[in-house]
Amino acid sequence: MTPYLQVTNLDHRFGGLRALQECSFSVEQGRITCLVGPNGAGKTTIFNVITGFLKPDEGSVTFRGRKLDGLRPRAIVHAGVARTFQNLRLFTDLTALDNVMVGIASQFGEEPVGAIFRPLHTARTQKRRRQEALATLEHVGLAERANDLVRNLSYGEQKLLTVARLLATGAELLLLDEPASGLSAGALDAVMALLRRLQSEGKTLLVVEHNTRVVQQIADEVLFLHQGHLMAQGTPQSIINDSGLAAGYGAKTVISEVSFALEPGQILAFLGHNGAGKTTTLKTVMGLLPPRAGEVTFDGQRIERLDVSQRVAMGLRLLPEGRGIFPDLSVAENVDVVAARNATGQPMFGVTDVYRLFPVLEERRATRSGSLSGGQQQMLALGLAILGTPRCLMLDEPSIGLAPNLVERMFQQVHDVCKSHAMTAILVEQNVAAAMKIADRVIIMNNGQIVFDGLPQEARASNFWHYF
Repeated sequence: MTPYLQVTNLDHRFGGLRALQECSFSVEQGRITCLVGPNGAGKTTIFNVITGFLKPDEGSVTFRGRKLDGLRPRAIVHAGVARTFQNLRLFTDLTALDNVMVGIASQFGEEPVGAIFRPLHTARTQKRRRQEALATLEHVGLAERANDLVRNLSYGEQKLLTVARLLATGAELLLLDEPASGLSAGALDAVMALLRRLQSEGKTLLVVEHNTRVVQQIADEVLFLHQGHLMAQGTPQSIINDSGLAAGYGAKTVISEVSFALEPGQILAFLGHNGAGKTTTLKTVMGLLPPRAGEVTFDGQRIERLDVSQRVAMGLRLLPEGRGIFPDLSVAENVDVVAARNATGQPMFGVTDVYRLFPVLEERRATRSGSLSGGQQQMLALGLAILGTPRCLMLDEPSIGLAPNLVERMFQQVHDVCKSHAMTAILVEQNVAAAMKIADRVIIMNNGQIVFDGLPQEARASNFWHYF
């Protein structure tokens, strides 16, 4: 029997980095399959290869027996395979209805000559597309927001709109890249219900997802990737509930013998390629992952047995990749909730300090945070992270999605706050030049181990670029 979707021995390299290596799996028709694994495991790279945005160096992809590798993305959509993106890719200055109609137009193609010489036919086509787009919006629960500009939708509604655009292509195999990321509890439930409903209607779903609750509730099968290779495959219970994988990494040791110490006020740039172990190190320091060996000491006290809330109370803060704000609350509500939670004694940073650092947030206090621009959302996330009395601030990829001038301004603010308040910062960052500009010290990781530890000028003089 011909597999529905078959991925065979995929290899793909970005320069010297092998993002996929001999990766093989199949997806059964009518099922929801979830791809899980740490950042840099190769999940989005697989999506990009399947949908034609990247060509594999080796291996093949077939759908219903038809070879997909080598086809253009548009041809793959016409073959019945379509995907969403982590960064949504919506037209924010168009209405929700217009965004869906664009997907329908892409499905059928454009006929500019026909629009001129067959105006009545074109009018009928546009009317039909509009009706189909409205029906699709109703299907995902957005009919009442059809004529609203996308930038005025909540983040959860924008996520639903990406699914509507996906449905508008008419594809039968839907690839969704982190559909639950950044959602409130209510929006998360709505997205999960929609995915289950799509399955009941005959769609097949391949979903990249980090939220284990979502995986356990929607997945028929789970594929666990690490460093571009399929490590495990099975039911959600057999994969997610494994004691090691519940921490994110199964039997695979991702970091080993990682040792460093920081002084108050010191800024550390933590560098390395995706999958090197940087985020894993931050999560272990913060208590989100238990260490398998070694110890974590903060202000002279061993903390590896403390939970996250106890570490927060001691002054540890983590600004995760993906911003970590409450998208359905206003800016003021975000700030007030976190300020109340972090209030211990005389806070170092209060609400007025956050608005002083980021005046645009005060101007938009009443705005739903999910409708802020990417840069404004990152400012809000940083403001939430420093509320209270932080002593060690850990930032995971804070520059993602930001304009270069905004990156420089934000990093300078981090530098100034750290130096004026003797706050330590650990900066995981792919923008190497920007990170090294404010760093007192640089650590470079490769394959879970520290391969360089020194001053920024020493890093620049060394041959460290081959680690990226």
